[in-house]
Order: sequence, then structure tokens, then C-alpha cells
Amino acid sequence: MKVLPWVYLGYMFVSLYFFFFYVILYHRNKNKLYETPKVTNNYSLSVLIPAWNEEDTLKGTVESVVKSDYPIKEIIIINDCSTDGTLRVAQELASRYSMVRVISNSKNLGKAGSLNRAITTTTTELVAVVDSQSYLETNSIRNLIGYFDEPRVGVATAKILVKYKRNFLEKLQALEYSVIALQEKCLDSSTASM
Repeated sequence: MKVLPWVYLGYMFVSLYFFFFYVILYHRNKNKLYETPKVTNNYSLSVLIPAWNEEDTLKGTVESVVKSDYPIKEIIIINDCSTDGTLRVAQELASRYSMVRVISNSKNLGKAGSLNRAITTTTTELVAVVDSQSYLETNSIRNLIGYFDEPRVGVATAKILVKYKRNFLEKLQALEYSVIALQEKCLDSSTASM
């Protein structure tokens, strides 16, 4: 008896099962899929931006956070021993914006270590983490804040999409991120009640 056809049939069954599962979830919840809770509390917020060799993207990231329509108490840039001009760019941003503060690690701690170091210096109710290569939409933070009114919520994440789609791989990555974002919304406990 040949095994390969059975493996193929099993794979096809599982694939079709999940395909129809998500189609049904999407159809049942499409009207409320991208609703966000209203902001009822003005939580104080710190934004942490870990950076390692991000000289080219850091300025755009920080400026997109500054333009947020939600009030931000402080933006902390954590320079993790960059070997390019990241520290210089971070210091320029700190001199331009009063809410920006720079922490410079004396040794490379990695992203998690840098965030753990910076979070101990915050005094706000909520902390957001933004990658130094990311650019926020103006309402991104406001759309997440309302979720924290629910006592069981400890973490919320935004939809991440690819900004540049110049070549085939970037277009493929953009498609993957879009599918993941839709999948997460379909499985969200607030929308996927059946």
C-alpha cells in the first residue's frame, strides 16, 4: 500500500477544513470585524522604541509616533550599542521633541534586554512597544487603548502591514501579513463568538 497518496489526501482534508473554517468565521463576523472599542479612560502612555543600527528608519518611526492622535507622555528610544549613526539621530530627536528620551546601553542587550531595562524607567499606566522600522497610522494607538478597559486584557496588538511592496518578495510578505491580520481578527474572542 502506498503511503504518499494518503498523506496528500490528509493534507488536503486539513487544508480544506481550515479554509472553510475561516470563510465561515469571516462571513459571520464581517460587519464587526474591524470595530474598535471606544476610548473611555485617558491612560498615561509611554512608547518604547528599541533600536540597533536603525539610522535610516528611526526618524520616520519617532515622527509617526509623535503624530499619534492619542496623548503620549514619553517616547523612550533605547540605543542598543549601534555601530552606525542611530545614537546621533536619537539625540537629535530628543532635542527636537521634549517627550523623547534616549537610553544608551553600554553593552548589547538585544531587543528583550533593552525593553526590560527601559520599562523599569517608565511611570505610566500603559507601555507600547514600536519597532524602529515601523510607521504608525495616526489612530493606531487610539484604536488599541479601548481594549484595556476590560479587566482581563493585559496585551493588545495592532495589525501590521508592509509599507513597501517594490519586488516579488515584498509583495509576498505583504500578502502574508494581510492574511495573518485577517486570521487574527477572525479568531478574536470578541468577534468570533459562534
